Amino acid sequence: MTKNHADKKTIFNVLGNDLRRRIFVLISEEPRTYTWLLEELEIESGHLAYHLRNMGGLLEKDDEGVYKLSKLGHEASKILEEEEAEPSTKTKPSPLVTLVAMVLVVMIVSSTIYIVQNRGSGYGEAEYMEESRELLNCTLVIIYEIFDEQAVDRDSFTELVVTVVELQDRLSKLSEVGSPDFTVYADAVEGYGEEFEAILKNSDDKFLVITVEKRQLIRDLHLLLVELEPLLMEE
Repeated sequence: MTKNHADKKTIFNVLGNDLRRRIFVLISEEPRTYTWLLEELEIESGHLAYHLRNMGGLLEKDDEGVYKLSKLGHEASKILEEEEAEPSTKTKPSPLVTLVAMVLVVMIVSSTIYIVQNRGSGYGEAEYMEESRELLNCTLVIIYEIFDEQAVDRDSFTELVVTVVELQDRLSKLSEVGSPDFTVYADAVEGYGEEFEAILKNSDDKFLVITVEKRQLIRDLHLLLVELEPLLMEE
């Protein structure tokens, strides 16, 4: 990957997310501290730290912890100004595209379940525990990516469905091999998976609008995962 291509990818990664755009605009107005951003945005510290890490080379931080735009950041600022000067439009996908997307969702979820159910017999509590940790982290990353969006593309939401389905399976396996405390969490995660699958099936658009109800559902799943995380970290 060339440096120019990497720079464009970094800029797109920042400007393509509503919360990162807001962080970027605030810092472009004047240098900001982490504490100031945390209070202004009214989000969790881990949420802010995640997005700052994903802003790549657009920001610089001095010895006192103050964030400001880097040289690449100033270039991105010009792109943002040009983008906001032109109205954007979204096109609705054709019925064929929608049908293909739905088939892919079913195939992904079905194949995931099949692979999990047909694993070798060498798996035990330690393996399922490790995979549960990884899937929980993946799910949290996706949540942080989409939570502040007004509309989420189907691929991102499909990825959320798949990771939730896989996480539920690993938690169920943990219960089966001697960790019964995870049964309640497995059932709860399964419920969220069913809710998210229903959202996908009932939407024909390429982008899913995140309503108040959907946002609350994602928030509730986040709280459950935060509660579950320390249990998975216990040895």
